[in-house]
Amino acid sequence: MIGCGCRFRRDDQAGLLVAEAVAALQLPRTQVEITEAPCADLFDGLRSKDLLILVDAAQARPGLPVGSLARIDYRDTPNRIGQRCRTNTHMLSIDAALELGCELDMLPSDVWIYAVAADDFSFGDKPSEHVANCIHEAAHRIRRDIETWLQRKETARA
Repeated sequence: MIGCGCRFRRDDQAGLLVAEAVAALQLPRTQVEITEAPCADLFDGLRSKDLLILVDAAQARPGLPVGSLARIDYRDTPNRIGQRCRTNTHMLSIDAALELGCELDMLPSDVWIYAVAADDFSFGDKPSEHVANCIHEAAHRIRRDIETWLQRKETARA
């Protein structure tokens, strides 16, 4: 799992905070990393993984209010996420990196993106109240999703 964001851009640190909360849960067979340069760090060791989870902040919009969480199954998403995410605070957006990884056949079979809806990307070291309040809930949802995925993998092997 990779938590993405910028530590000093208020809500943009949501992915970092969720990843730290997931790491504190000490899930089995789960490696958690945080990065402020997701595209530079994305491809490290991906060939040996079965599941890639990315967590990042996304601009809130109707249907995705501030402080909510959306999961996107990248491989099941028509037109991929790149068609939907027109703005990003990163030099090379996560969606562009995923498309590159897909073209190079470097992505695992399962890729999930968790978007934490945010609206304050100004300078500052604290997220908005709505985003701060959703961090632990997001971590526990990711834990449940990972546990379900691991159970399915174990059942498929049996």
